[in-house]
Amino acid sequence: MNTKTAIPIKAIDFDLATKAAEDFSRVRNVPSAVFPADATSSKAGEGSATPAVPAMAAAPARPKRKPLKKFTVDLPAYVIDAIQSEAFHSKCTARHVVMRGLRAVGIRIDEDDMPEDGRRVRGGA
Repeated sequence: MNTKTAIPIKAIDFDLATKAAEDFSRVRNVPSAVFPADATSSKAGEGSATPAVPAMAAAPARPKRKPLKKFTVDLPAYVIDAIQSEAFHSKCTARHVVMRGLRAVGIRIDEDDMPEDGRRVRGGA
């Protein structure tokens, strides 16, 4: 006695799925993973269908920062909350807020060592 019922499975319309993905990418400004049609066209007489690879722009060089060293400080919870709140409202890191405060009391901090987003320079560059 078989009590299982067959579940009808519809065929996937890949053209519709591709169009939906392209619309999503266009609306949200997502770069395409496919070369544009004009980049795949070959020059007349070459007979090669290899897509032309666009030149990649060199990434701008980031300034080299000094090595970081850890310095642990115990602070009251409300101070940490205030630092994190300021970082959130300023759209920067808590480290940046603390470094701005240290600058405000006269401690010299180079501009290269004050990244607002906290991304670290990797690979020495």
